[in-house]
Amino acid sequence: MFLTIRRQFRPSPAAIIAVVALVFAMVGGAFAASSGGSGSDAVASKAKGKRGPTGPRGKKGATGPAGPAGPQGPAGANGKDGLNGVNGATGDTGAQGIPGTSVTNTAIPVGNLNCQERGGAEFKVGSGAATFACNGKEGPEGPLLDVTPQGRLWTGGWAVSINSEGDTATSISYPFPLEAPPAATWVIKSGQEGIENAEDCPGSFAEPDAKEGVLCFYTGLESEALNLSSGFAATTAGMALFTSGGTPGALGIGTWAVRAG
Repeated sequence: MFLTIRRQFRPSPAAIIAVVALVFAMVGGAFAASSGGSGSDAVASKAKGKRGPTGPRGKKGATGPAGPAGPQGPAGANGKDGLNGVNGATGDTGAQGIPGTSVTNTAIPVGNLNCQERGGAEFKVGSGAATFACNGKEGPEGPLLDVTPQGRLWTGGWAVSINSEGDTATSISYPFPLEAPPAATWVIKSGQEGIENAEDCPGSFAEPDAKEGVLCFYTGLESEALNLSSGFAATTAGMALFTSGGTPGALGIGTWAVRAG
């Protein structure tokens, strides 16, 4: 009997498609009823539940900007001094330089373009530019003094020595005569202080000086046996110094100053 039914029932392709569609509809409705959601939610849930393949690695991002500099750390300890280096070898002697050019000096006669009035000289180094020096104008002739003006200071040097008989004499002279002889003459011995009337002779052996109307002597070298105070004879042109009673060979050297009064 079953064989007969089997042979007689031959479903068409359309019937098969209809049966499959019916089955899917029934299964989908049952699933939706059991999950409490719509059919689209079920499909979405099913899609989320399945993990997809791993995607490609993303590109590495650009380096960010540098941060602010940190505070300076403490100074480290000094390192150990290194060994001294070996002295280098002495270099070769350089070649001798070319001799320099000397300055030439050529006289320029009167009427020359560069020094027309009084002539002069031309200075030149090699082929360089010339420099000219013209003679200056002659100044007026200075007058000779008949008498030393008041307050004018004259200075000079003196020396005496004792002869074999114990006597000596020396003299000095002024560049120009005084109007009157010095009112006083003083002998200032080296190393002495507080001598009589020393205020009239404020100078020294190195820098002789005198007040107006005074002639002063300053001693730079003097033997102990030399006596310089035996006598003086001062005049308007100079003076003579007489010494006696000294030891033969004794000597004295010094300076003098006179200021016209």
